[in-house]
Amino acid sequence: MSSRKGYRSQAEAAEEYKKCGLLKRIYISHTCYCSGWDIDSIFSGTIFAKAIHTNQKWEEGVKMMDWDFRRPNWRRHIEKAMKYDFETIIAPDIFSEKDVERSLRYADKLLKYCDRVVIPIHYWDKRLKEYELAYPIATKFNPKSRKNLNVLISDFAESVTHILGGSPHSQLELAKYFPNLKSLDGNLIFWCAVHYGEYWDGRWKKQKGMTNFECFSLSVRNLNRVVLKNDHERQFA
Repeated sequence: MSSRKGYRSQAEAAEEYKKCGLLKRIYISHTCYCSGWDIDSIFSGTIFAKAIHTNQKWEEGVKMMDWDFRRPNWRRHIEKAMKYDFETIIAPDIFSEKDVERSLRYADKLLKYCDRVVIPIHYWDKRLKEYELAYPIATKFNPKSRKNLNVLISDFAESVTHILGGSPHSQLELAKYFPNLKSLDGNLIFWCAVHYGEYWDGRWKKQKGMTNFECFSLSVRNLNRVVLKNDHERQFA
């Protein structure tokens, strides 16, 4: 089947993105725009973008497809990759050594249909060095806690282009170690707005009278501003 993007190896695609040098996207999952809020207007003029996972319905404006590791369905994942115009697709997670070959094979197939393919790593292997990787902040999921206690972040730092999970301040702190970072998981600002009535402004805050919608909108604007400021400082450092 012909490729919309034209075939490139993972190494070639990763190298193209490394040349860009700046963070490009903050992805928010399907839960957010199922809220009934006008998400497109909130995201307008920002680096935020909508995302789905394998088993969720596509809609206009979705830019990223996540891998649903709880209900994995490779056939559905690749069919959606072929049908829709995603800029980023997450490949199957690597939890152990036995997952490496399979995930790399799938990543190479997905790259025919999008700009970026990113592999979430819960286990580190030197064969992953030429691929774009997603680093999970949660301790129980990241490589240093899964029988890889001898692994250093510096071993794979240059290959990490996406951060999974975590609060904006923990992500921004961790971002300092990943020079080729291109995107973040932005879901926590939605969760905190909806469940706690909190917004993010360098830390979590509450303000009497603010609706959940206003909290989320303000968090989007604040995080977008901070990320762009940090990128400007990185660019001219």
